[in-house]
Amino acid sequence: MITNHDLEKLVDTNDQWIVERTGIRERHKLAKGLGVSDICVEAAKKCLAARGIEASEVEVIIVGTVTPDMMFPSTACLVQDKIGAKGRGDSMSRPVARDSCLHCRRAQSWWRAERTRKCWCAARMPTRA
Repeated sequence: MITNHDLEKLVDTNDQWIVERTGIRERHKLAKGLGVSDICVEAAKKCLAARGIEASEVEVIIVGTVTPDMMFPSTACLVQDKIGAKGRGDSMSRPVARDSCLHCRRAQSWWRAERTRKCWCAARMPTRA
């Protein structure tokens, strides 16, 4: 885990400045050999279990990150495969840096407005530490 206090030692910043602007207090570093899709899969499985939904019911997977596992296939496609949501719906990764959350929300809003999908899985992943 990397805290704001750890960052204070590396760059000219402080915890208060970071929290006021981002709300972030700490970051988790992925273990060697893991990618963004792995942490998305963990979150998706927890979400599906909490809602009592099968992965086969997921119709849209949206992932926003600037640090994909690889350029192709997209991180969202990797998540779709790893959770077993095969043969259904759409998968979309948004490589849009700082505004990835906003772009993901816009995509979700569009699909909801179209009422073409019933079950969602969306994640925004920050850059790797």
